[in-house]
Amino acid sequence: MRGQDFLRLTPRQKEILTLVAEGWTNRAIARHLGISPKTVGAHLTNIYRILHVSNRAAAVKRFLRSRSERGSYSCSKTDG
Repeated sequence: MRGQDFLRLTPRQKEILTLVAEGWTNRAIARHLGISPKTVGAHLTNIYRILHVSNRAAAVKRFLRSRSERGSYSCSKTDG
């Protein structure tokens, strides 16, 4: 995996990817964040492009692999 890829994600994209990795649906993410499911889908499309993957499962796999390589990966709002 390209290490710089995750650095290119916006805070909102990191937040959405974290929720996807936790098993949330697009509809649940949309409700939680106060955005439309179509907006969640647009964010995911951009995440896939940045991470060079073609689907949700591959994005989560890269996210989890990166997280284990770095020891931790958080995108909580308290992370500066």
